[in-house]
Amino acid sequence: MERNDERIAVIMLITGNLFWGFNNVLTKLALSVASPWTLLSFRFILAFVLLSIPVITGRVKIRFRGKKPLPLILFALVEPLYFFFESFAIALTNATYTGVVLALSPIFSIIFAAVFIHEYPSRKEVFFCMFPILGVLLMAVTGMQLGIMNPFGIVCLAGVCLSASAIRITNRGAAMEFSAYERTYAMLLTCSVYFTFRALLEAQFDLHAYTEPLSHPVFPASVLGLVLLCSIGSNMLGNYAAGKLTVARYTALSSVSTLFSLFTGVVFLGEPMTVVSFCGAVMIMIGLWGMSHTRVRKIQYQ
Repeated sequence: MERNDERIAVIMLITGNLFWGFNNVLTKLALSVASPWTLLSFRFILAFVLLSIPVITGRVKIRFRGKKPLPLILFALVEPLYFFFESFAIALTNATYTGVVLALSPIFSIIFAAVFIHEYPSRKEVFFCMFPILGVLLMAVTGMQLGIMNPFGIVCLAGVCLSASAIRITNRGAAMEFSAYERTYAMLLTCSVYFTFRALLEAQFDLHAYTEPLSHPVFPASVLGLVLLCSIGSNMLGNYAAGKLTVARYTALSSVSTLFSLFTGVVFLGEPMTVVSFCGAVMIMIGLWGMSHTRVRKIQYQ
């Protein structure tokens, strides 16, 4: 039964990451007519409203009382950081590079897992960690030469990797007390409140300026796709898997989204991919393959 649950979790995680592959492309399209703050505000308000319908009608029960709140609070607070860095990274670089550089997050996840939950990497795993680092350096240099990266964009990409790793660790902890629906619901509520306040602040609390992007058809269409595929679909599937899989296996399987982001950015947006940046992407994939074929040693302290 436990093995069957793990197989279901693997299928759900891979499906969720395939959904997430559209995230960078849809975000790039929406950012062509709106600021990152406005996009994130509408995205999470709509997602929260849709997820609230089953709760209001009684089809889904959520219960926060009588549980340890700290793991859920940490998870809900880390999520806005990720989406902030991601949106600005895509705005300041491009969807393809953001998706590929995000492949570095397994390295940070392994480091965080060793520090916080005592899952230690093997020598082979450390060796393969070097490939993604070199690959990202190649892509960063190429990206700056092409004029599609600036220093703050690189900082945002690093923020994406760090926050994505923090999400996996905090999500794993919150899964001990809260269901996937409860975790997703709390995350959407936090993001809705924070990003809406920032968007209104940016628009100087002018509702006309705040809602202006809705007049462009590409914006509501992109937001709807982001909500259904990424904010709800991918998060629900990923949150379920986080409660069933180890951090190491979770991060290794999540590399599927990197490949799909690379494909969608080049094919649908026509973004540049030079020979050097392609070699960098290959090095990242080699590193991920190597890390996914190693075992993590879990040390229990007496």
